[in-house]
Amino acid sequence: PGDITTMPNSDFTKRPTDEELEAFERKTLTVLKALAAIAPDPSRLLWVPGNHDPLTLFPGEAKGEQQQPRSSINSEELLSGNLHGKVVEIAPELMIGGWGGCVEALEDGKQVWVPYPYPEAQVKDKLKALESVLEKDLKTNGDNPDSNSSSSSSSSLILMTHSGPDLSSTAQVTGVDPNSLHKPGLRSHIINSGSASLSR
Repeated sequence: PGDITTMPNSDFTKRPTDEELEAFERKTLTVLKALAAIAPDPSRLLWVPGNHDPLTLFPGEAKGEQQQPRSSINSEELLSGNLHGKVVEIAPELMIGGWGGCVEALEDGKQVWVPYPYPEAQVKDKLKALESVLEKDLKTNGDNPDSNSSSSSSSSLILMTHSGPDLSSTAQVTGVDPNSLHKPGLRSHIINSGSASLSR
């Protein structure tokens, strides 16, 4: 999930211009519409934004003193599937939580890719809101047998991320060329792009 577009993010402290943002939002909407067209039930299209997607796809985020730019995407149905920072029940006793973006990637202790939209140092605090939603939902529905939701303390949770937990296989780049599955060989040092905060 994620990287719906290819918006440059080589410097995560700078926002794209309004024109660039609108262009990448249009690309996002095009991709989401195409996915919804092939989904058996478009209302169940769930996704998280990646580190090359517009900041407007990260609800509630701001950059320093600047407020989050307003999204030009006017499709509430498509945006409702954005799981970043949310937890939803998808089946009895099965929930899914989402977390988009990526932290800084390290190779042999050196940063090789920048974080977006926030570095590891901020993720732990950012995750508190997601943890709070999950704990509240489990407690509320677990203590209320009359609840319409079947969530309970025995519910299982799937975590959908763009960049996975620290040291998970999906967050380790071992190939010589990180952008090619076809170039043979292994790196001398693995690039770890996972988040320690997501590992908890």
